[in-house]
Parts: sequence; C-alpha cells; structure tokens
Amino acid sequence: MKVEDLLLLIIIFFAVSLLWYLCILLPKYKVLTGQEETSKKGNKKRNINPFILETAYLNKRFGINSKNLMNKKILLVCSIINAFIITASTAFVWFVPIVLILRLLISFVILFALIFISYEIYGKILIKRGLKDGNKEDWRKMAKVLGRK
Repeated sequence: MKVEDLLLLIIIFFAVSLLWYLCILLPKYKVLTGQEETSKKGNKKRNINPFILETAYLNKRFGINSKNLMNKKILLVCSIINAFIITASTAFVWFVPIVLILRLLISFVILFALIFISYEIYGKILIKRGLKDGNKEDWRKMAKVLGRK
C-alpha cells in the first residue's frame, strides 16, 4: 500500500463521514426534533423519512431510550462509525489481489460483520455511560456523555 493510497482512504473516510452526517442524519434529526417540517403545501420542500436506523438498532438491542439517542453528538459518532465501515470494506475490495467476485463476496461479509461489531461496541459504551432506558434520567450522566459541563 502506497502513501497515496492511504491518503485517498483518509480522504474517503472524512468525506463519507461529513456527507453522511450533513446529508442524511442531520436532516432527519431536524425533522424528529421538530426544527423542520417534512413538507409544506405551498412550498416544495423535500419529504424526509425521519427514521434513523442506527438509533433504532441501539434502542431495540440495548434498550436505550430513543430520546437520549436524539443528540447531535451521538449522531456524529454514528456517522463516523458508518464512514469507518464503508472505508474499511472499500479498502478490502481495492487492495486485496483476488478475483473480483470473491472480493465482493468477502467484502459483503466484512461489511455486515463490521456493522454488527461496531454498533455492539458503541451500544455497550452508551450503556456504560448510563443511557439505559431503565435508569432514571440523570442529567449529570447525560451531560457527561454529551460532553457538557
């Protein structure tokens, strides 16, 4: 692997992370928090489906309250995780010198394994920080998770 290839992967990582956050997660966050309406009659606004798959998985799998997951920092971490997953599977397809069909099949398996592993780790981190649904809403713990004082 050359230095140029490594730089290209780093650029892909940051571009995917930024685009995922700004174009996919942030508009859905605005719709879910009521900052933006999905559509207006007189104005041709885009119709946004406010369902965020990452937060739904964390909610169902770990029992984390969905209100706690509707946070810009948590969504930013989700976009970074997604960028890592996409970049890692792209790097595998790009740099492993085997038959293309086999590369794509292995990359598909790696893609789902990385999704499962990374969101399992992130969910356990959030539970460790005190975002479990059964807990009372302790605002000090929430402020610590969100990076506020």
